[in-house]
Amino acid sequence: MIRSQGSLVSKVIQIDVYRRMKKVSEARSILRELRECPVADIARISRDLEQNMKPGRRTVTDDEFLDRELELLLVA
Repeated sequence: MIRSQGSLVSKVIQIDVYRRMKKVSEARSILRELRECPVADIARISRDLEQNMKPGRRTVTDDEFLDRELELLLVA
């Protein structure tokens, strides 16, 4: 029944259920699906931007930073 929902919440529940049932490969498969969803992209890009705003931690140029901001906008 949970599998038929297809929502992000149901996928997280499936991961927990499979993990508890020791069906790790099934849990990993669903986890990989979640990594490809737009919410995961938003989290990844926003963490990257936040890291690059810290003094002395910048790893990208201003143009690259802007590109990542635009990517975040498009994903959101």
